Amino acid sequence: MTKIKLINALSISFDFWQILEKKNLKLKVHSIYNRVLNVVDSEKRMFSFVLPELDNAPMTIRLDLTKSFKNFNFDQNNQIVVKDNEIILDNKYKVILNSNSLEVWQPDLKKISYLKKEKLTENIKYFDNYLLETEPQGGGQYFYLNNYLDIEYSKPTLMERTIANKIRENIITNSFKKGDISDLIGLGIGLTPSGDDFLTGYLFTMFLFKDDYAQKVYKLIKRELNNLEFSTTDVSRAMLNNLLKGKVRNKLIKFIRSLNKNKQNFVYQFNRLLTIGSSSGMDMAVGVITAYREILSKQEMEEEYVFQNNN
Repeated sequence: MTKIKLINALSISFDFWQILEKKNLKLKVHSIYNRVLNVVDSEKRMFSFVLPELDNAPMTIRLDLTKSFKNFNFDQNNQIVVKDNEIILDNKYKVILNSNSLEVWQPDLKKISYLKKEKLTENIKYFDNYLLETEPQGGGQYFYLNNYLDIEYSKPTLMERTIANKIRENIITNSFKKGDISDLIGLGIGLTPSGDDFLTGYLFTMFLFKDDYAQKVYKLIKRELNNLEFSTTDVSRAMLNNLLKGKVRNKLIKFIRSLNKNKQNFVYQFNRLLTIGSSSGMDMAVGVITAYREILSKQEMEEEYVFQNNN
């Protein structure tokens, strides 16, 4: 009889923990990567087992492992059983969840109450210069350079032009009219296409701001997304469904908050965000900065209106 190997869990998201406590589960392998093992249940909810260097995220458990998940030799025929707060991976590995050091993670949803304009301006300037000096990454970077810095690539790809146009048509606004958000969903390549990554960064920034304009935009887009069937990858669909519940990965939350902090903190969190996927981090960052620019512009317009009417 093969001895079951024990694996310590370092952290688990609160939503995953709640599901484990409520009932037993039979999970099926969905996809396997070096640092991530994705599984799904009978309701097609996706859960992720990840290596420790990845950050906390919704429906995710971080394991004390050093080897790649591809070395497990799992495939879609392998069963993962959750019973009595134990997770058994194909009857070969048992994930230990009762450690005193286990972190049960929840996203920090405390609202940002105001803009620190000097810090924000300095951080956006750093971001702008970074984009000007680096090779293009993802579809969102072309939109940002073209829309805010008036830079035109010599030969933008069809996908870059399409993503830029769809963001302008469906997201950027001066009144609360939005376009058809479905045009942006699934636009791009990879596990989480550029359109989805941009939207995640943009919408969650609006969600975090305690600002009338930001909240109105957030509710408007969320209402539209709630009525959509997401035509995108399974991994990205899970990300968007979590977004609608106010849940995103920790690196994105910390990056959003860092715009309102000193430059050193911002640069650190920006570099951490860029480690997500091949271009996902950059597309998320573009979404975040776009939302910040929009909020800042709206506030400055309101301040100018008040000033003019008081003089």
